Amino acid sequence: MPSDKRLCYSLLALLNVGYLGFLVTRMARCVPFRAQWTPGIPGARCFFSGTALMFASQIWNMGMDFVILLAPLYILRHFSGGLLQRVGIGLVLAFGAS
Repeated sequence: MPSDKRLCYSLLALLNVGYLGFLVTRMARCVPFRAQWTPGIPGARCFFSGTALMFASQIWNMGMDFVILLAPLYILRHFSGGLLQRVGIGLVLAFGAS
């Protein structure tokens, strides 16, 4: 289905943009660049805490994991199999969630 394909592509784009954003933010957080590892450099400044960035990154990871977990349910709404096949796919997805 076209809407399912758009959902997959948009999730891929969202994941890539989000992780790229965190990567760029981590690399550009301190001026000069080597101040990330040696904070005692005179005149160096970091724009925000590395701990806060780590927590934001982990919240992003957990949120996207939840979205990726629920996306197949939206895609499988057009599944034309019988009840037993639907239950089987539901069990496979449930094991994947654990």
